[in-house]
Amino acid sequence: MTFAEAKTRHAQLVEEIRRHDHAYYVEGRQLITDYEYDALFKELQDLERQFPKLITAESPTQRVGGAPAEGFARVKHLQPMLSLEKVEGAEHPNKDEEPDRDKRNRLQDENTVPALCAFDTTIRKHLGRDRVEYVVEPKVDGVSISVHYRKGKLALGRHARRRRLWR
Repeated sequence: MTFAEAKTRHAQLVEEIRRHDHAYYVEGRQLITDYEYDALFKELQDLERQFPKLITAESPTQRVGGAPAEGFARVKHLQPMLSLEKVEGAEHPNKDEEPDRDKRNRLQDENTVPALCAFDTTIRKHLGRDRVEYVVEPKVDGVSISVHYRKGKLALGRHARRRRLWR
């Protein structure tokens, strides 16, 4: 792919992602599945990795999607709430390469470990800690929340997907 072709595709992806962000965050409508959105976003990230000159401050890869809702106070969190990283299970070996399901699943899990280790390294570096404990649960539509209680009462909450705060 030439730089000119990449620039054209980049512009198309940015426009499409912005359209989906607006529909989701502002209108409360989801036009495509999370899987389809993630594929568009990953294509944009890959393109920007291949052609770094395409990266701008306005790129969806450089900002959080959606505008903050009005009427909520800005707060600084004690620990930043990081975006959910996508650590997808390896698809290698596939069914044709390893017909035995149990063995295939085990090998796929083993091939996923490097991505999990890279995620852990990033988190420990960001937090400045040598060790971090995790709780792993099924992901529900990318939803995450940060809540702070003071004297047993909810004082602050933050929804990561929409970046909304409430008191």
